[in-house]
Amino acid sequence: MRVHSGEAKLNNMKKLLGRLATILGAKPQASPTRREATPSSAQGSSQTPFVAFQPHNAIEQMLAEAAIKPDARMAFQQALLEADLYVATPDAPEAVRMRMAGEAESLSVLNVKRPDGVSVAAIFTAQERIVEVFGVGRGFVAMKGSVLLEMVASHGACLNPGSSYSVYWTPNELARILGKLVPRTVKKGTRINLGTPADPPTALIEALKATLSRDPRITEAWFALAHWPEDGKWSWYLDVRTELDGAVVQSLLDETLKHADYAGRPLDMIVNKPGGEQGSGMRIVPLHTH
Repeated sequence: MRVHSGEAKLNNMKKLLGRLATILGAKPQASPTRREATPSSAQGSSQTPFVAFQPHNAIEQMLAEAAIKPDARMAFQQALLEADLYVATPDAPEAVRMRMAGEAESLSVLNVKRPDGVSVAAIFTAQERIVEVFGVGRGFVAMKGSVLLEMVASHGACLNPGSSYSVYWTPNELARILGKLVPRTVKKGTRINLGTPADPPTALIEALKATLSRDPRITEAWFALAHWPEDGKWSWYLDVRTELDGAVVQSLLDETLKHADYAGRPLDMIVNKPGGEQGSGMRIVPLHTH
């Protein structure tokens, strides 16, 4: 893991105020210690003029586009995993340097509060954003987005707090961005309506087919559209038949799910033993019948 640390640029930064655009969307080596800090944009904001959002880099351009174009959000989330992201640290070191983080090393990062009052890590798409929120004198750590997001996934995070384009992520939303299935507790007697989707997510189905059909231990797999009457929500539903443990199936699908296009719905997966009743929806494994 690459870790850059240094003093944020001491430019004449004006504070940004504006609307929040919510974008929907968890073994790193260093573990973050969360510390609360008051964003500088919260102080004297009535005297701060509005400044239009000016992207500092490619990922910020994609963020601005995703805020107004739902079909651009998947590309933004995938690019976010490969981009360099930043967290603020309480104190700035004397010089900029690059080093490897130790396995047991603790990283102290500054937090902000979500609208519901919960403290989450503040993540930034550029060094300049740190100055806008916390002022000068703070340090920063930069690392690959997938590593950083996994470090904070269990608590959630806020991307670019105080900016015109600010994103609040719950732990479940971060899990989906990282390509991880979110555990769902299903109570006994819960009804699930399953059927063949009228408008199937072709890209997602083809990606699942390609991965699952390569492993001979996967006997069958069925893909369906699920409706959960208790909460009125919809999801995709993957029924995998194998002797493998569910965690093993999850690991087989990690990379596939990380880059998948979910077409606006979450994916639920159940792992059953081979045999039994026929699954619902579309059979995607095996690819051919005899």
